Amino acid sequence: MVVYAKSKPIEDLKTHTQNLLTELDNLRSKYKSEIEEKIPERFKNNFWDLLELVVKYHDLGKIHTCFQNAIRKELKEQLLAVPKDIEEVPHNLLSPAFIKDVVRDMEEDVKRVIYQVIAYHHDKEREIIIIKRDWNKIVTVIKNDLQNNLNKLKDMESLNIKIPEKLTPGYSKMLEPRISREDGEIYILYLILKGLLHRLDHSASAHLPVEENRIKNTEDFVFSYLKNKNISENEIWQKEAIHLRDKNLVLVASTGIGKTEFALTWLGDNKGFYTLPVRTSVNAMYERIKKTLATENIGLLHSDSYFYSLEMNDNKKIGFDNSNKEGFLQSIHIAELSRQLSMPLTVSTADQLFTAALKYKGYEK
Repeated sequence: MVVYAKSKPIEDLKTHTQNLLTELDNLRSKYKSEIEEKIPERFKNNFWDLLELVVKYHDLGKIHTCFQNAIRKELKEQLLAVPKDIEEVPHNLLSPAFIKDVVRDMEEDVKRVIYQVIAYHHDKEREIIIIKRDWNKIVTVIKNDLQNNLNKLKDMESLNIKIPEKLTPGYSKMLEPRISREDGEIYILYLILKGLLHRLDHSASAHLPVEENRIKNTEDFVFSYLKNKNISENEIWQKEAIHLRDKNLVLVASTGIGKTEFALTWLGDNKGFYTLPVRTSVNAMYERIKKTLATENIGLLHSDSYFYSLEMNDNKKIGFDNSNKEGFLQSIHIAELSRQLSMPLTVSTADQLFTAALKYKGYEK
């Protein structure tokens, strides 16, 4: 029997998990060294194994009968029989029941990271964990529902996912207290694993790549753009940025001096975000950077970016067979990629990114 992961579009659990693993490979192929630079030395050797582990196990709690029935109801399929005294509980709090054997030999603080990354990948329901009677609902579901559904996960073994014979509900102590900045390098591991799981999950669910290709040789495009503005080779002071790419910079200069071209040269082929305070200036900069780098592969991110992209597409009347369908779909695609932070360079209002500093739910992404 099929185990559903999503209803829109319809997708089974194995396919959804495989899509995450595919995007994990995409992420690793494009930004492996940059990510590993941020990983504490203690975890460098097994970081990718840990990320693969949370990807594989984060959604196994979806075999919960109530979760499956919620999707089946949408699909107008026959509902499954719900065991007596079983209430619906969040699947993310059920998934850690599957990992006891695979984390058995890990250090205790690393185990805690894995449990919390999986349990909190939807960033809610904390009160269920800290209120004993609510946690007892989790235990009941694991013992009387999930345990009886393990045979439904047989096909997951082809993804090298080990399904235990007996589930373990006694992991609430691993979920509290929440990992925080005070935990030092453990917090950094948690932050990056959870943030990347969010990105992989959201991208796979949207059927979009987690990362688009880098923009190579940005300086060539920038210098060509400047020369087309009748600026001579000797006047291109932005060349200095190439030698400063390993440093953080503050550049103070008047309007029109060429700070943007300096910034693009400094960025090189790294992933970047260009933030401005208001939408109109973001839109103008978005169009300018596309021209400068001679690419449409630039993200646009603000509260009205969907509408702006569609409006610009309509103005250009892009399409084929005298229709605008292709251009319309491309605008939607670029807007979705921007939302998933998949573009190599994204022009954004500051509010779209800087709220992460306030640790709002999901900030790790």
